[in-house]
Amino acid sequence: MHFLSRFRRHIAVADQRVGNMGRLLRRIGLDFETFSWRREGRDISEAVRICRVCPSVERCNRWLSGTSEDTGGIPEFCPNAKRFARAKSEAG
Repeated sequence: MHFLSRFRRHIAVADQRVGNMGRLLRRIGLDFETFSWRREGRDISEAVRICRVCPSVERCNRWLSGTSEDTGGIPEFCPNAKRFARAKSEAG
């Protein structure tokens, strides 16, 4: 039972982080569906994998809630920042 509850907690945290990624994409003006098709889905797959283990989840939560001092553009603390910036610039 202990293992199962830890596993459920792990899945819930991973889901929250991926949800944060969707919120971040909306906030920076990058369409999730368009981003999902970049490089035949490789960009979204890699971004989700990175987001699931992101060490900056607390900073991300603050940034998304608007309580962070860093409120402009794509946050530099995000390990996917360069990927999102590249996608945004290519999208026009």
